[in-house]
Amino acid sequence: MDVVTEILDPQGILVATSRSSLTVPAAGSATARQHLEISDAALWSPGTPQLHRATSRILAANSTIDTASDDFGIRMVTVDARRGLRINGEPLKLRGAAIHHDNGVIGAHTLDAADERRIRILKESGFNAIRSAHNAASRSLLSACDRHGVLVMDELTDAWFRPKVLNDYSQNFVECWEDDLEALVANAFNHPSVIMYSIGNEIAETATPRGIEMNRRIADRTRELDPTRLVTNGINGFLNLISPQDEEKLAKKADAARETGENPNKNLIGVLNLIIGILDRMLDKIVRLPAVDKRTREAFAALDVAGYNYMTGRYELDAKLHPARVIVGSETRAAHTVKIWKQIEHLDHVIGDFAWTGWDYIGEAGLATKQYGTTKRSIYHPYPALLAGEPVIDITGFRQTQSYLNEIAWHLATGPHIAVEPVNHSGEKVVKTGWRATNSIPSWSWEGCEGREATVEVYADAARIELHLNGHTVGTAESGRDGDYLTKFTLPYQPGDLTAVAYAADGTEIGRRTLTSAGGSLRLDVQPETTTLVADGHDLAYIPIELTDDEGILRPLADRTLTVSVEGAASLLGFGTGEAITTEGFASPAHHTFNGRALAVVRAGHEPGEATVTVQGAGMEPQNVILRLESPAATPSSGVPVEAITAEPSPTR
Repeated sequence: MDVVTEILDPQGILVATSRSSLTVPAAGSATARQHLEISDAALWSPGTPQLHRATSRILAANSTIDTASDDFGIRMVTVDARRGLRINGEPLKLRGAAIHHDNGVIGAHTLDAADERRIRILKESGFNAIRSAHNAASRSLLSACDRHGVLVMDELTDAWFRPKVLNDYSQNFVECWEDDLEALVANAFNHPSVIMYSIGNEIAETATPRGIEMNRRIADRTRELDPTRLVTNGINGFLNLISPQDEEKLAKKADAARETGENPNKNLIGVLNLIIGILDRMLDKIVRLPAVDKRTREAFAALDVAGYNYMTGRYELDAKLHPARVIVGSETRAAHTVKIWKQIEHLDHVIGDFAWTGWDYIGEAGLATKQYGTTKRSIYHPYPALLAGEPVIDITGFRQTQSYLNEIAWHLATGPHIAVEPVNHSGEKVVKTGWRATNSIPSWSWEGCEGREATVEVYADAARIELHLNGHTVGTAESGRDGDYLTKFTLPYQPGDLTAVAYAADGTEIGRRTLTSAGGSLRLDVQPETTTLVADGHDLAYIPIELTDDEGILRPLADRTLTVSVEGAASLLGFGTGEAITTEGFASPAHHTFNGRALAVVRAGHEPGEATVTVQGAGMEPQNVILRLESPAATPSSGVPVEAITAEPSPTR
């Protein structure tokens, strides 16, 4: 038998080929290793995500008996404290989003279309990197990152020896970590988007001799498996500071917890999140204590890049204490992106930031929600809290206020962006949280709230902002006096046209944005993101639904229950909203809208044909969407291991 491998460049042109013989014993297996050289290769980068394709065929008597194909990219990653991170020699800062594995209203389904959509929206929102918090990324997620030029920190686990919650991975870590690490690396190997492996998240054991040794072992093994990528570990200095050091005592406590069914770390986790989420100014001071450096420096010494979870207060200090150390903000609050970025863009040794989180998720219920009518603080909220309530992109893919502010902070946009705190809650008590800065939405439709005080937020990289209501100037102010790009105005709500105009220092207008109040009519606006699906049982149609007037202007206070039905060659996979505290799930065909919005996700069947999606709600004409399902094209299997697709990094260790 022979093995023939061909490599096509991004334009589909054959650029390399190799043929070698393969003798397979009667009972056993054989391996063929081939080395191919590509001259003047098209390099992969976030700006030019060019992918080659390798195809290997096994021939017997010149007939193909098996074929496998895979995409890969060619690029070089280098990093040091003086010049930072570079891709193919070009400097780059990571505008990162930590994301969970769930895909919003379809739950934990890992489907190509779902991951493709999420990465596309994140990229369109200005992110250029993701962190797979806190488990290995799926193949579909990595492939989407390859195509869109989004860099990846691929993470192994959230627990080592010590349990964080009852019956977590700590029970299997000692026996399974190496096999799981090998699987993570094998899965990521051909994906140029993966530039960094994270071997843990907030592992308090890294402050102990046993944990320091394990940190070194895992880091070394990771480099043995793949010397072309960087190794980090997301370490929380405050957690390392407050965590107990007696491993024997902790083990007994964990055993006792399993017998009683209680969380073995409940008090520790509560204190940690209390400090991080509420007492943030105190946290910056605490993490600068010499004791934090003492309990983290040995673990950091074994890594290529030091992952700092909620330790931005050490960025400048550690440049002096550890001048060769490269730092990444492996986890920081999304609401602090502006403040953090002003530091990062001027610090060569800090290569970027990963916001917690870039996309909201199921779990840690109520963590980032601002709630009205109470002043009671709580870290996680009881039933019916469902989502964390993170402020950048909600679980339906809708971009929230923080998302537009991020783009301005990253100098990808100038604004202005207008958003309004819910006028129907004006004057009510609200629970504040360090995880979310605002509940504002881009709407000036607050029927029934005439005369109530409205808080208008204008975000812009400008010198001055003017606010106009129905052609009259209602306010003017310097823009972002606190360096946060935010200008606030308060005025009595009156429907009409609300316009923000941004001016440069020389008086030149640099942009304007208008919000118009909706009329009294009400209709369903159903806009599918695609109307053609592949009949492969996996493809998805995302269908955003809005309650609007006849002109298509959103009515956020018109919320009501909608129903979605699907007939034909597809089925309803999920239906819901971004509301964090709700008794409703995502498996029902009926769901109440939130701020005038909902999202339905329809899954293709296996037969070509048509599917009719019908959306109904009280007081509105039903809306139908016709989806066309086409036969899938035959595609070869994937999985050719392509070695040396990236040049070896030159990390500072």
